[in-house]
Amino acid sequence: MLSESQKRGLLALARTSIAEEFGGSPNQPVSSDLKDLSGPCFVTLMARNDRLRGCIGTMESDEPLVSNVRQYAKRAAFEDPRFKPLQRGELENLSIGISALGPLKPLPSFEAIEVGRHGLHVKSDSRRGVLLAKVAVEFGWSRDQFIEHTCVKAHLDPKRFRDYQWSYFEEESFEELGD
Repeated sequence: MLSESQKRGLLALARTSIAEEFGGSPNQPVSSDLKDLSGPCFVTLMARNDRLRGCIGTMESDEPLVSNVRQYAKRAAFEDPRFKPLQRGELENLSIGISALGPLKPLPSFEAIEVGRHGLHVKSDSRRGVLLAKVAVEFGWSRDQFIEHTCVKAHLDPKRFRDYQWSYFEEESFEELGD
């Protein structure tokens, strides 16, 4: 579990990493309580109208969490193929969220999925899809709906969900507080 101070520090790091691309101060010092954290993450950018503006991350990483937050904040802002690159004036109207992920583990059974606690990863041949635990909560999905939507994200037939390779992960998601 991350402390509130660590969460605030990571969110500030994500915001300043994006601001660097617009001429902000580069490489702000990282507080000592963040330096020993490691692991994968996703960074999500939301426009003030609660519309997704970018979300990119990684499922596996041995890199420090601060490095991953820096990298994926920039990639969510400028490289998410679903959106045009962020423009300078948009940054002040974004809310940033971070999902720090635990290790990817084989799913022991579909009944083991805890909506709101576990994120899902599905794979079949070259197709794969990931949905964060927070997505299921935001949309009010049941376990079955979460499984179905993870299949759809991977462009797999949800009716054949038992034919695919499934993994799960725990996540800790947090975001900037609104005005």
